[in-house]
Amino acid sequence: KCIIVGDENQTSVATQASMFPIDRTNQLLDRYLVSHPFKQQFNINNRTASIYTLSGVIYPNIVTLREHFRCRPELIGFSNQYVYDNQIVPLRTVTDNQFGSPLEAHYVEDDVADRRRPQLVRQAVQLIADLVEDYQHQQIDALPTVGILTLDSSYEEHRELLIRELSRHPGIKEYSEELNLLVGTSREFQGDERDVMILTSTASHKYTDAGDLRPPRAVMGEEMMRIYNVAISRARDKVILLYNAHPESVLKMNEGCFRRRMIEYCMAGGAGAQAPHSTPTQQRERVTSLYGAWAVEMMDSLTAQIPEDQISLHHKVGPYLLDLALIRDGKKMGVLIDGVQEVDASQSASALQDQLTLERAGWTCVRISALDWKLNPEETMERILAE
Repeated sequence: KCIIVGDENQTSVATQASMFPIDRTNQLLDRYLVSHPFKQQFNINNRTASIYTLSGVIYPNIVTLREHFRCRPELIGFSNQYVYDNQIVPLRTVTDNQFGSPLEAHYVEDDVADRRRPQLVRQAVQLIADLVEDYQHQQIDALPTVGILTLDSSYEEHRELLIRELSRHPGIKEYSEELNLLVGTSREFQGDERDVMILTSTASHKYTDAGDLRPPRAVMGEEMMRIYNVAISRARDKVILLYNAHPESVLKMNEGCFRRRMIEYCMAGGAGAQAPHSTPTQQRERVTSLYGAWAVEMMDSLTAQIPEDQISLHHKVGPYLLDLALIRDGKKMGVLIDGVQEVDASQSASALQDQLTLERAGWTCVRISALDWKLNPEETMERILAE
């Protein structure tokens, strides 16, 4: 038996023309596979093909793994929207916001004639230096691992300048081991991850002879989709996009251009963010409408001992729903209330399966019954607080 694990939407290996000349490869394909129905899948110079896509021809029984645990929902939301047809179920819940907003986009004005993009490089280095400074002043508990991914791989001068300037910075050099810093393209980050990813887009706008603003060449097609998919999904906690195309030129880009999609997505802050925390009055109204007056008593008992901002009612984790969520000190606990509504055997089995999934996603789940609270509120509260 054979199990092949992979993702057809990840970057494929780029072959070296010196080792696999296109003419020679085509001669071999025409000689030995001239009538083969999957001739192009065996073409090593076909950048949309890979061992995984080839295996899909031989083994058509594909099982899709949809649960996603690595990235914050806001980050994987880009891939979910533009690559995976919203089939991904993001199950990671953020327990702190040490690095602020998960998505940022910054336009960096630079010398369009200088392919090194020195201003963009300076900004990227400064972002990492700021993290080091925050750590030294104890504004963050630990240094994140950091990667710089250059979206336009043809700008080798830009990558070389990045590496050189990073190696010169004393603070970054001092903490190089903790930062685990890597500079590369999507292909070099394939299968890797960092806490914080800085993405650089070096493609720039131009002006016509008449003085009109012209956007950079659109990046479209399967190969570019894979590059951008890998780029944004390498980060666990935060993506910072630095781009060189004038904001007005971004609006002139093709709507299907992955560069435009990435810029607009990062500027908007992404999709899949947790709902904003509701006010105490809103919480009480929701609790009363959902469960009744007894649940308000439970809520009041909780808030007397746990800060209000650590409690969330009807908390969503992907498609799953917790009646009550308590998040603090990097830990997550969900309270599931039984007996509020009548359920049949199939619903009970489904609820148990949901609980097992949430526990795999790092949640501690506590089940209490409505009757327990009504009869023994103090004992039930002690149990919740003990957990």
